[in-house]
Amino acid sequence: MAECDRLKTCPFFSDKMVGMPAVSELMKKTYCLTDRKQCARYQVAKAGIAVPPDLFPSDNDRAREIIRENRLPH
Repeated sequence: MAECDRLKTCPFFSDKMVGMPAVSELMKKTYCLTDRKQCARYQVAKAGIAVPPDLFPSDNDRAREIIRENRLPH
């Protein structure tokens, strides 16, 4: 799969992963360079919802909740 089109603008890696280069690279390889559809941030963005700055790429349960809450009639 191709590199995620959001990688260069994703604030997660320039903010939340400072000081953790090994973990950051592993997460980039897993979510940004291999299978972006598994990235919680990508899922929320593709649903047309603003991505919370503290949403980790691996937090799929929270992503599903965010998407579900935003699809409910208000």
